Formats: sequence, structure tokens, C-alpha cells
Amino acid sequence: MAKDVNFSGSRLRNLVNFTNGIVGGKVQFDNSIFFNKARFNYGQFFADVNFQNNRFEDVTNFHQSWFRQEATLMKVEWQDNVDFNETRFENRSFFSKSGFTKSVFFNLVDFTKSVTFREVFFQKTVDFRGASIEGFMDFSDAKFAENASLNVPELSLDSDQTKIIGDVDKIGKLIYVPSLKGNENLLRNLVINFRLQEQVSDANQV
Repeated sequence: MAKDVNFSGSRLRNLVNFTNGIVGGKVQFDNSIFFNKARFNYGQFFADVNFQNNRFEDVTNFHQSWFRQEATLMKVEWQDNVDFNETRFENRSFFSKSGFTKSVFFNLVDFTKSVTFREVFFQKTVDFRGASIEGFMDFSDAKFAENASLNVPELSLDSDQTKIIGDVDKIGKLIYVPSLKGNENLLRNLVINFRLQEQVSDANQV
């Protein structure tokens, strides 16, 4: 098990492969540029992780990773597809002020605490199919390109404290569920979520 990993300020031109990596200490990749593919799939991170102010120019893969402590991915430019499918965030995670140019996938992800997407830009639809939320998910001031949305079939709101937060008169229009069947409880919970925040128009849109 590796201890602290510090690649702050790196310029990584070749494939970065941390597949199956287990890191017991802090991970620092802030202010770095990944010019090639980056693979962090199946990684286990036992301490804080910092990818702040980064640029990923190729496909990035965090599939089935496990973040035990805070994950900071703020102000990141994601210029190709990003895969967070089946990842587990056991502590707070931050994606604020980032930009996703292509597709990003959070299918079957576990967010056991808060996750923040404040002021994020999404060029394409974001997939949260089957994801689980126990804290709050904050989309305040997030921007979505035309035809982009939040795809949330089978999303689980697993706690009385769970909230989906977003701009009034906007967030409800962005939520997309492809079919009613199997999503009845989800839609009911989303309506309750927005009504409790006194966002009646968003509740009606759902």
C-alpha cells in the first residue's frame, strides 16, 4: 500500500495507469495536465484526494474506485468522456466550477455524504442511473447545454436528510426519467424534495 502520492503540477503526456492502486496516504494531483488517457479504475484511496485545477484531455476512468475520505475535483476541465460508474464516495466530494465537455457517467455510484456540482458546466446529459444519495446533491448555478439533462432512473434517495438542490424553476426541468415503471417512488420522493424546499414549480415539472 502506497503512502502519500504527490504529483502536483505535473504534465503527464503518456498513459497514466493507477488501475487497482491502493493508496493509504493523501493523493495530490492538483494543477496537473493529463494529455493522454488516465486510468484510476478499481483504486482505493484511504485519505483525502485532490485533483483541483486539473485538465484531462483524454478519456478518464475512475470505474469502481473507492474514496474513503474527501475527494476534491474542483475546477477541473474534463475534455473527453469520464467514467465514475460504480464508484463509492464515503465522504464529501466536490466537483464545483468544473466543466464536462463530453459524457460523464455516475451510474450505480454511492454518495454516502454530500456531493457538490455548484457552477459546473455540462455539455451533455449526465447519467446517474441507479445511483444512491444519502446526503445532499447540489447543482446550484450549474449550467447545462441545450438538450443536456440529468438522467436519474432508479436513483435512490436513501436518507431523511437527502436533498437535491438546484436553481428554482430550472432544476425540475433538467431531471429526466425515461419511464414511469419502476420509478414511481423516485418521482414521488423528488416531488416531496422540491416541495420541502418550497420549489413548487420544480415539483410540478417532475
